[in-house]
Amino acid sequence: MNKWKYKVESIKLSVFKGGDKHAEIMQERLTRLGMEGWELVTVSSDSSMSGFVILYLKRPY
Repeated sequence: MNKWKYKVESIKLSVFKGGDKHAEIMQERLTRLGMEGWELVTVSSDSSMSGFVILYLKRPY
C-alpha cells in the first residue's frame, strides 16, 4: 500500500494575469516542485480566500 505526503500551496490569481512572464514563473515553480518529487493533483479556488487558487500536491512518503 502506497503512503503519501501532501502539500498545499496558495497562489495569488494576479500571478496568472501577468502574461507570459508570470506564466514562466509559475511553470518554473511547478517544475521545481516536480523535481522534488511533488505531483500536482488538483487546483481549486477557495471562496474564503478571494483572489487565490489552491494547489494540492502529493509525493510518496
